[in-house]
Amino acid sequence: MRLPDFIGIGAPRCGTTWLSHILNQHSQIYFNPNYKEIHYFDHNYHRGLKWYARFFSSVAQNIRCGEFTPNYMVQTDSFSRIHQMNPKVKLIIVLRDPVKRAFSHYMQKKRYKRSMKDFETTVQSNEFQILDYGNYGEQLSQLLSIFPQEQVHTIIFEEMIADSQKTFTELQKFLEVEKIDLDPNQAPKNQMNTSRFLWLKILTRGLRGLARKYYWFRILFYGVLPGRRIIQMLRTINAKAITIKKEQMSPEIEQWLVDHYAADKAILEQIIGRPLSLWSL
Repeated sequence: MRLPDFIGIGAPRCGTTWLSHILNQHSQIYFNPNYKEIHYFDHNYHRGLKWYARFFSSVAQNIRCGEFTPNYMVQTDSFSRIHQMNPKVKLIIVLRDPVKRAFSHYMQKKRYKRSMKDFETTVQSNEFQILDYGNYGEQLSQLLSIFPQEQVHTIIFEEMIADSQKTFTELQKFLEVEKIDLDPNQAPKNQMNTSRFLWLKILTRGLRGLARKYYWFRILFYGVLPGRRIIQMLRTINAKAITIKKEQMSPEIEQWLVDHYAADKAILEQIIGRPLSLWSL
């Protein structure tokens, strides 16, 4: 079975989609063209390794193949499952200031929820596990109790934005592929558009979900039918012309989050061996 050489495991709202588009420019790196996130080690583990391998079945051995499912970082059962699949697999982590990550996560949820509590209520009640995703030190400690540090490549989002070429060079070295110039301007960025019709959003996600779960439906939808064009058409129809207006984070709730994450940040800094001066904490 052809299985991934690397897996991006987190964290959500930290630029992993953007980074996967960048890496896709490299001829020696492969992502499934329809599924950056496969969700095998969290939602689909019961489907078995053969199910997972089908996403990479066409990839030659001299090509590095992988996926990015950011939820693996918070679903820490995934770590032992990944290790059981391949104890030598390379892991990529992108981490962002957890205060800003939590706010970005909230704004993403607001795109799809017709009624959302305000940001302060959402984080203080830890709705959607929104706080848990930012416990990087705790998560990385658990990961490194299973995998050796040399197999884990940690990227700081703010450093990636400030000096993207340095980030790309280090990542290509980690993945053991030829160093080439990667163009960040060729990668699409997430737009904060909202949905016009909730039912159409559910239909689009349902079609993609069926194709992810069932191999023969995937072959039919993306191979026989123009599935990618269908999905793009549905998204275009459903996108409102306006973008969501961002809320303002109050200084009080920002300080509450800084205090909440302070101890975990100290753990993370000890693990990576340097201070995270670009973060607000």
